[in-house]
Amino acid sequence: YNPTRPDWLIGPGRGITPDLEKQLQSSALNSAKNFKKIRDLYPHFEYSDLASHPAIVLIPYQVSIMSLFEYYRMSIPLFVPSPKLLAQWQMKYRVLSELTWDMVFKNPKDKSNIEQYEKGTYPHDPNNMFNVEAIEYWIKWSDFYEWPHITTFDSFEELMEIIETVDLINISEKMKEENERVKGGLLGTWERM
Repeated sequence: YNPTRPDWLIGPGRGITPDLEKQLQSSALNSAKNFKKIRDLYPHFEYSDLASHPAIVLIPYQVSIMSLFEYYRMSIPLFVPSPKLLAQWQMKYRVLSELTWDMVFKNPKDKSNIEQYEKGTYPHDPNNMFNVEAIEYWIKWSDFYEWPHITTFDSFEELMEIIETVDLINISEKMKEENERVKGGLLGTWERM
C-alpha cells in the first residue's frame, strides 16, 4: 500500500449499478475526493496500480469475492455498505447479482428449492430474495463483515463524513498486522499436516 494517486477506487465492478455510481458521485460533490470505477481507470491493471490509491469503496456482487482477498492482502483500506444498506440495495438494485444460483440466471426466488432441516431454527430462508430482513440476516456473515478493519457505512452521505477524518495509514497498518497473523496461522496449519 503506497497511496500516491488521488482517486478513490470503486470496485470490484459487477455490483456497481449506474444509479449507485450516480448517487456516490452526487454525494462526493462537496468533498475533495474523486471516485473512479477500477475498470474505467484501468481496463488492465497491476496490483501496484490499485495499491497506489487511498482506498476502495467495495460494492459487492456476491458474499465472497476473490477481489476482496486481493485488496485486503495489499492492505488497501476498504469501505463497504453496512448489512442494512446492502440489503436495501439488493431489494432495489439487485447488486448482489450472484448471491444465489437463481440470481445468476436473473430468476430470484422467495425460498430455497429444499426445505429447512426439520430441527433448523433459522428465522429466514437464505434464498429469499424478496425479504429485506432475510437478506440482511444472511449477508451479515459475508467475508467483508467478518474481517477486521473494514469500515462500513449506512449511506453515501455518511461515507463522505467518515472519509474526511479517517486515518487510512492506521487502517492499512492494522490490516498488515492482521495479514501477518493470518499468514502465521496458515503456515502453522500446513506445517502440522
